[in-house]
Amino acid sequence: MKGLAISLGCAALLGCGQARALPASVWQQGWGMKRPGAMTPLVLAFAVAMLLPAPVRAYWGGEQGRQCAGVDRVASERAIKACTSILSETYVRREAKPELLDYRGDAYMRAGRFAEALADFDGALSIDPNDSDAYGGRCRVNAVWKRALSTSLADCDTAVRLRPSNPDARDSRALLYVLRGDYARARADIDAALSGSARRAGSLYLRGLVKSKTGDASAQADLDAAKALDPKVAEFYASVGLTP
Repeated sequence: MKGLAISLGCAALLGCGQARALPASVWQQGWGMKRPGAMTPLVLAFAVAMLLPAPVRAYWGGEQGRQCAGVDRVASERAIKACTSILSETYVRREAKPELLDYRGDAYMRAGRFAEALADFDGALSIDPNDSDAYGGRCRVNAVWKRALSTSLADCDTAVRLRPSNPDARDSRALLYVLRGDYARARADIDAALSGSARRAGSLYLRGLVKSKTGDASAQADLDAAKALDPKVAEFYASVGLTP
């Protein structure tokens, strides 16, 4: 995701259009979503939020914005409620909505509400056809849901083409490759995702799974490192039928 508070602040206060330049990948869930990590973009976002009018600042300087973005790893339903509340506000410009829809789509997916997640990612793409996160999210939902896997791969390919440095799109495509038994391509995407940060639980666990399938003796080290970062990461992968 991008710097949502900054883009929303720019759109709401300055009317400067699609200002989404800050890559605020501040949180990574166990399977390619995001969790507290590199905090500098977020700190900048909240600093900008403090310059906004009071109704906007109430969200992006406080708990509702953090809950929508999942910064504190809040429960999925709380994140959904927060994002829905912000989306209903009249001050949110159309060009700021794709990020909100992407956040809510991620929350819907974590809650197992896959049809609603797809609807949000589709909604984001209807506004911004170049939204890498929405393509990656749609790919990830279909992979977890185990439906339309060929279409999902096309979505992941598009997400990576639009933003090659997008680690979540790389993880999502790696998951699809693992489900298809294409471990070499999966490993290449996982390594690319981890090149930006080694503290990605989902990436580490998926790499451990790939290593275990290909007889690499270092598999357990990756699996253990992933579980140290996120104790629930193994539970997620087991839910989609992937175990060491």
